[in-house]
Amino acid sequence: MVCLRELTGILLLSIMSARDIKEQKIHIMWILVFAVFGCAMCYLVRKEAFFLSLGTSAWIAGCCFLASKVSRNGIGRGDIWLLSLLPVWKEGDDLILTFFLAFVCAAIYSLIRFGIRDRTRRFAFIPWISIGFAATAVWKLIRHAP
Repeated sequence: MVCLRELTGILLLSIMSARDIKEQKIHIMWILVFAVFGCAMCYLVRKEAFFLSLGTSAWIAGCCFLASKVSRNGIGRGDIWLLSLLPVWKEGDDLILTFFLAFVCAAIYSLIRFGIRDRTRRFAFIPWISIGFAATAVWKLIRHAP
């Protein structure tokens, strides 16, 4: 069930990443699909931590909305919703590692673009969330391999 949860998350994030790169926005339908599948998988896999995951999601959403206001909407609304939904997909160390990898990869990409002097275009953040999510899933499978 855990492997199915990870693969479903990677598939949904891949679809959203492609749309984010192409259109620089994500349709609310995809975020709702990600939320519904995430909540269902969270409830099925770790029922005892379901409400803790929802509380963590609310806390992350508040922090991201605050960061968005401080950065003058530098963080897109779709990115905020997606980041706030990650706790229903990942828990504990995996969640922290996913956030860390997403932000580090995006920072490196941003520094490279800054060095090239391409400061005009905003870039899609969902692909970096996808990379962090997939890397964490692979790490989890390797860690728990027999």
